[in-house]
Amino acid sequence: MPMWPFGNKDATPVEFPDLFVETVQPTIASIMVFAFADLRRIVRAEPENMTGSNSRKVLDLPMSGRDMIKVCVENLEMIKQKVRTNIYETLSYLLSADFMEAHGNEVTSIDHILIHHCGDDNEPNECVHSIIVNSKMKQITLSFRGSITMQDWLQNAKLVSGDIANPLYDEDDKLNDQPEYFGVHLGFRDYLYDIKDPLLPTIRFSAIQVKMDEVLAFTKESSSSIQESEKSSNEDKKETTQQVPAHDNEAQMGSQQPLHNFQSKANEEIVKLKAMIVSNEVGQEELDNEETEPPKNKIDIILDQVQVLLDANPGYKLYITGHSLGGALALLMSVQASVRFARPGIPVTCVTIANPRVGDSRFRGAVQSLEQKKMLRLLTVHNFLDLVPSMPNRLCRCDFCRPNKFCMPGIIMILKEGSYSITYHSDTNNTRWEEFTGEFQRLLIVIFCFCQMGPSHNYRTYLDRLIAQKDKLTNMYLNDLYREQGIDFDK
Repeated sequence: MPMWPFGNKDATPVEFPDLFVETVQPTIASIMVFAFADLRRIVRAEPENMTGSNSRKVLDLPMSGRDMIKVCVENLEMIKQKVRTNIYETLSYLLSADFMEAHGNEVTSIDHILIHHCGDDNEPNECVHSIIVNSKMKQITLSFRGSITMQDWLQNAKLVSGDIANPLYDEDDKLNDQPEYFGVHLGFRDYLYDIKDPLLPTIRFSAIQVKMDEVLAFTKESSSSIQESEKSSNEDKKETTQQVPAHDNEAQMGSQQPLHNFQSKANEEIVKLKAMIVSNEVGQEELDNEETEPPKNKIDIILDQVQVLLDANPGYKLYITGHSLGGALALLMSVQASVRFARPGIPVTCVTIANPRVGDSRFRGAVQSLEQKKMLRLLTVHNFLDLVPSMPNRLCRCDFCRPNKFCMPGIIMILKEGSYSITYHSDTNNTRWEEFTGEFQRLLIVIFCFCQMGPSHNYRTYLDRLIAQKDKLTNMYLNDLYREQGIDFDK
C-alpha cells in the first residue's frame, strides 16, 4: 500500500490557511463547478451566440481563471437565460466588484488559477467534476458538482449501502484492524466505481446478434429436415393402401420424435440465450479479447488526472470538495486519494458542503484511521436546518442494523444565522435512547421550519453564513481543531 508511516519525523508540514479561507474557498469551488459546466454546455449548443473571442477557450482546456471570468461577464445575459436562477444570482454575486474587493484576493486568487479538467463529457449519465490549479496557494482543487440531472437524483434515491474494498486493509499486517470492505451509499458507489465502457454495449449487441443467428440457423435447418421427413412419409402412405399392423403404429409415433427433439432443443437454446443476456455473459469473452486497455471506472480516471497535476507541481496540497451530492462524492473520493497522494506533512484535505451521509461505521473507521495517520483532514459544513446531512438513515434500530447505519465522520461545522458550532464525530456508541431523542429533536425542528429547508440547503446560504463569520474564522485553524482531538498535523 502506498502509505507513509505514522509519525514520520523527517516530514516538514506545509502551512495551511485559516479556517475562513479553508471553508469559503472550497465553497466557491463547489459553486463554480455548476457554473462552468453550464457555460460549457451553452458554448457547445450555441457557439454562434457567444460574445467575445475567449468563448471557445471554455472547451479547450486548460483555461485561466481570468479568461473564464471574462467569458462569464461578456455573456452574463445569455447565461441568465440558460441556467437556473440561483446559479445565475450566485455567479453574479461572485463576479461583483463588491465581492472581489472584499474577498477576491483572499479566497479566489483569480489571476493565479488554471482550470485543467471539466469532466462533463457524459453529463446526463455521469457525475461532473472540475480540477483547478492555484499557483499562489500552491494547491490543486478537485470539485464535484451537486445534483442537476435526472441521473443525479436517481443515484441519490438508492438509499441502501453496498460494499467496496477498503484501501486500508492489509491481510499481511496482523496489527491492522481495518476490515476488508466497508459499506457506502449504493448510488455514490455506482457513480465512482462502476465501469462505463463505451465498447461494451456494441460488443454485447453484436455477440447477442451472433447467438440469435445461431439459434435461427438451427431452427431453419431442423425445420427443413422435419419437412423433408414428413414429405417422404406422406409419399410412402400414398404408395400403400394396406392396413398398417398394430406394431407399426409405434413406428409412426417414432417418426414424430424429430419434431419433439427440435422443439426441446430450440427451447433449450432460447432459455440459455436469455440467461446469458440477463447475466451480462454475452459478449464478455469478446470484450476480454479486445486489443485495447481495460476500461477504468470514474474514480481511477479522476485520480490519474490528479496524479499528472501533482507530479507537475511537487509540494502542492490537494483539496477535494463539493456541495450536496458533490460533497458526498468528494468524501468518498478522499479516502482513495489520501491513500494514493498523502505525503509526510502534506495530507489530503476534504471540505464538504451540505453533503448527505456516505458510509457505515466501517467507512467512518477508515476515515478516522486516515486522520490519525495524518493523511486526511476532513471538515464537513452543514446548515442547522438543512435536512440533507441527516440522510440517509436507517429505519430499523435492531442490534443487526446498528453497526450498518450511515455515519458522518470528520469535524462538523454547523452553521446558524449569526453563529456556528463545531463538533467531532467519533465512533462512540450512543444508547438507543440518545440516538432516538437527538434525531427526533432535529426532525421536529426541521418540520417546524419546513419553509426554511430549501434556502438552508442552498449553496448561497452557506456562502453568506461563512462570510458573516469571517472575523472569527480568520483566527481559527483546522489543524487546531484536530489538535483538540489529539491529532497534531503540525508535527
